[in-house]
Amino acid sequence: GHLSRYLAFGHGLHLTGVEAGEELVATARKFDRELLLSLQKEAAKKSEGGGDVPDDKTAGHPLPRHLVGRVGSGGSGHDLLQLLVVEGDPRSEGEGSPFVLTGLHACGDLGPTALRQFAGCPRVLGVTAVSCCYMKATTGGAAENGYPMSAWVRGLPEHGLPYKLRELACHAIEDYAGRLRRQSTGLRVHCYRATLETIIRQINPSLKRAGVQTPRNAHLLSFEDYARAGLSKLGLDADAQWDSDLVSSMLAQEAKVVAYFCLGLVLAPAIETLILLDRVIYLKERGFQCEVIPLFDPTFSPRNFVLVAAKGVRRVSDLLTCLEDGAGCD
Repeated sequence: GHLSRYLAFGHGLHLTGVEAGEELVATARKFDRELLLSLQKEAAKKSEGGGDVPDDKTAGHPLPRHLVGRVGSGGSGHDLLQLLVVEGDPRSEGEGSPFVLTGLHACGDLGPTALRQFAGCPRVLGVTAVSCCYMKATTGGAAENGYPMSAWVRGLPEHGLPYKLRELACHAIEDYAGRLRRQSTGLRVHCYRATLETIIRQINPSLKRAGVQTPRNAHLLSFEDYARAGLSKLGLDADAQWDSDLVSSMLAQEAKVVAYFCLGLVLAPAIETLILLDRVIYLKERGFQCEVIPLFDPTFSPRNFVLVAAKGVRRVSDLLTCLEDGAGCD
């Protein structure tokens, strides 16, 4: 709910946030109340009479609303509008007012789902989405998959992107370049993980490239502590024995492992570009205006591309004018 709070309190926009879990909604409402209380205290200090702002507003701006629900990956828009109706959202009354879908960061299939809802729901005037976690998107030929979305990309030979390539597209090449220049000790984690993979396959040959949740500062651990923590996370014997000489020889290859990772990382921008252009083409195939904008410094946030699309306008920038008019675009 951080984005909802920023847009509602900071810019006075009417916001409705949709979360899949009740605990997320409860947390968002808690943060809303805490921020509102802080603003009320600040307003009271500045007010000569010492009065508070109204409970449901601050500086004349309504609080964001938070709903629990799930929206299907299809493009009809029915699920989204039905959710607003059930929850009594003002945008569901009568013919309803137009609104914009926003996602930061839209993980996996959430980004494509937002685009399909925009394309299929007449009340969704625009969409802004900063996507992430491309490896979590569904793939294949089904119409509701996250990749590919466009008919043009589906028609390309060998257009598939396996998990490893989609995961690679999520890496921050700018941040990694800085770590290389600084000769960061954190780079040794690549060699740690590669060596651990060998041990894992010795214990369980069928377990390949398993996700290992290791401590944040794993590079500060000895390899033995790192490996035993990783084995434990995978439900394997943390006290398993391994060939110490073999492990030492693999750990001595740290520079080569980093070089190999860098070669893969060079492809990351090209892969992300393919994924984003597939989404742009999907929207273009349906006659919508859209742009991919590098919104902020990638060293601040590696997923810095925002896909913006609008209906009934000649330029995406006209979307704001339509929203300010409140009547939509013809």
